[in-house]
Amino acid sequence: MTSTAPLRLDLPSGPLTLDESALVLDLDLCRDTLPDGCEVEVPSWEPTTDGLVGRIDEASAAVLWLPGSYPFDHVVRMSAGGVAPHCRDANVFFRARGTIYGEGDQTAWIAGTAGWDVHDDGVEKHPAGPTFREPSQPLPTDDTTEVACGYRDGRAFFWREGGPCLEHADPDPLDAATHDRIGLGTWDSRVRFTRVRIYRA
Repeated sequence: MTSTAPLRLDLPSGPLTLDESALVLDLDLCRDTLPDGCEVEVPSWEPTTDGLVGRIDEASAAVLWLPGSYPFDHVVRMSAGGVAPHCRDANVFFRARGTIYGEGDQTAWIAGTAGWDVHDDGVEKHPAGPTFREPSQPLPTDDTTEVACGYRDGRAFFWREGGPCLEHADPDPLDAATHDRIGLGTWDSRVRFTRVRIYRA
């Protein structure tokens, strides 16, 4: 369940506290319309009063880009759950160009929870790697779990409530001026996103 309280991430490179002073976007996704400015790259996405449902029934990504440009180090804090019987692959794209399958540079970091077909948590640099992940738990289908991920000082990081912080150096850091988009996604699954917040890191 998503908290409204500040969240402290004890990253290996140093602590990071997420509170309202650093908040730049707060979207309640429990609504019957897409928020203004969202861009659907890969269908299908269904807005509902129980959350924004991303659905794809093949070994491919469903991708939705959030409104705005984020040309600075940032954290994405979101809550998501599975849509029964699906219980895996709630993903966030960050430090991205705004396309995964389109023309041009598709490089981005992806944070995944209950992903990689084996319910792992972690981060992956798309499309060529590297991937850093740890065993985790399936997504709840009767509730949501909270995730925070992002990019700070050339390092990608991930946290899921109840678990440790994972952090890894980007071997070829991406320029924030050109990789300034953030999106939500899932892979061969059905996931319900209920809230997403973006903070300056």
